[in-house]
Amino acid sequence: MGDVNQVQGKLPLRGLAVFPNTTVCIDVGRDRSLAALEAAMEGERHILLVAQRNVNCEQPERADLYTMGTVARVRHVMPASDDVMRLVCEGESRALLLDMTDENHHWMGSYVSVESDMAGDEDELIGYAERAKSLFTLLARTRGHVSGEMVQMVESETNPGTLADVIAANSLRKVQDKQEILECRNVLLRLQLLCRMLREEGELARIEHEIEEKTKANVDEHQREYYLREQLKIVQEELGDVLMQVVFHTVIEEERGRFDMEKVC
Repeated sequence: MGDVNQVQGKLPLRGLAVFPNTTVCIDVGRDRSLAALEAAMEGERHILLVAQRNVNCEQPERADLYTMGTVARVRHVMPASDDVMRLVCEGESRALLLDMTDENHHWMGSYVSVESDMAGDEDELIGYAERAKSLFTLLARTRGHVSGEMVQMVESETNPGTLADVIAANSLRKVQDKQEILECRNVLLRLQLLCRMLREEGELARIEHEIEEKTKANVDEHQREYYLREQLKIVQEELGDVLMQVVFHTVIEEERGRFDMEKVC
């Protein structure tokens, strides 16, 4: 760990954990958060991003925040609405939050930068890094909404620590899971933990995909039957009720593969 540092603005995050070496957009609307952003912009544009334990807490105190966060540099600030600002920031380093003080209606924070620990077997480290890449690629294919550019960026990343952070930021859905990865200093343990989480995410994505496909098939079948009913209304006028019922049920059974119209006729 490094020396104790002071940051002019500390931003508590709801439903979000930010990693080093990643770029994120954050909407800021709370008065203290806006004041913290203003203080950061007046200084060196650094801001300490720390996730809240409870997203429903409007005025979080020290105990309401996780201990590990990320020091980020603010790149752009733009209005999102009348009372909300949108900032684009880039995570730079892990930061262990030591203390926070109220200064001009916003929180300032003292922290220690936390470096990644590369201890461990090098071959094992490489193996888990490649496994994480494979699991991420498979997950991206199953979900279907991860850009090819992101997959390519992950495939080309050579730093195991950065790789774990980028994958976690773009694949894990639970803030608690992201926070667990963020708090893991040892890169080998971080990759092992990430691979386990990716397998769980992959299984969940597979089940969701199967449910979606079954739902789509049911909707398609109902739509076909609706179309047949509409068409057979015309047949009813021409052939009468009894013959219409025979034709209708025959067509439905044919759609379901029970038998075909030629055998009935």
